[in-house]
Amino acid sequence: MLTSITAVNICDQSLPSYFAIFTGLDETTIDSIMDHTMQRINDNKLLSRSSLHSRIQKYFTEEASRAAIKETIRQVYNIAQPGRTGITENLHAVTIESLPRVAANHIMLQLVPCVIKAMCSTTPTLIEGKQLSDNDRRAIYYVAGYIIRSVAEKYSRLKKSDLVEELYKVVSDECEDASYADWTVMQSRGGLLYVSNSCFELFCAMEGAVQPTLSSGSIRNCHLMSYLEDIITDDNCVNKQWHDVFGQNLASLFRDVVKKFCNVRCRAYVDRVQKLYMKSLPHKTGKTSASLRKDLQLKATEKM
Repeated sequence: MLTSITAVNICDQSLPSYFAIFTGLDETTIDSIMDHTMQRINDNKLLSRSSLHSRIQKYFTEEASRAAIKETIRQVYNIAQPGRTGITENLHAVTIESLPRVAANHIMLQLVPCVIKAMCSTTPTLIEGKQLSDNDRRAIYYVAGYIIRSVAEKYSRLKKSDLVEELYKVVSDECEDASYADWTVMQSRGGLLYVSNSCFELFCAMEGAVQPTLSSGSIRNCHLMSYLEDIITDDNCVNKQWHDVFGQNLASLFRDVVKKFCNVRCRAYVDRVQKLYMKSLPHKTGKTSASLRKDLQLKATEKM
């Protein structure tokens, strides 16, 4: 669950109104985000059984509370713009004016993915993957082939030959487009797979959906895998790309491909956080041990 949410009063009149600078967030989009947020809250089985659920529903109908939630949506939208730094820390500082902390926490957990989804649907840089660097796209190309092979091998063990066939339609043993396949070509000893251009764009859309969330900081007190899976499966761009690649629903296949992608992405994220943590630790050298031994010898001599 998000922490430190009450640190900023987003309805404070001293704060600037970001609404005027938005290009993709009109009143219709805000209302849609609120509807999707409420739907996610209703789908939460644990929350739906608690007394808090009815109170949250009331907040979405009262005029003053709706205005506060709408202002929060604008704040989150502004914070999560591509290229911004400190996104996660700034999101942790957002609150909803006039709502109790517990209710605000639950709403924020469901609201943020809905705002990200709206951004992916309305922001051209996210839809086209332009915010991804060349190195990002090279890494995605390599990972895409690995994920397709991994899921295909899983289905092969389960004797699901029809799904295996669907997966191998979008890969080949030869490179179709060398634009971002050079890393894969360098790593390959004849066994790596090369994804089609449309499949490559599908995985770029997945990365574009989660990158704003993982671009900086850390995610506290939530199940990161499930969180990213929700963002991707709710993303309009990803769903469109999926339909372009496979031409049909194939819900179980979509779920397994997304799950595998999130598994790989989470491992990379955790590895990056661990490396940053290790760099932040004081550097220890052998001199410390030597000084300690000298100190102990000195104390022993004094006792004698």
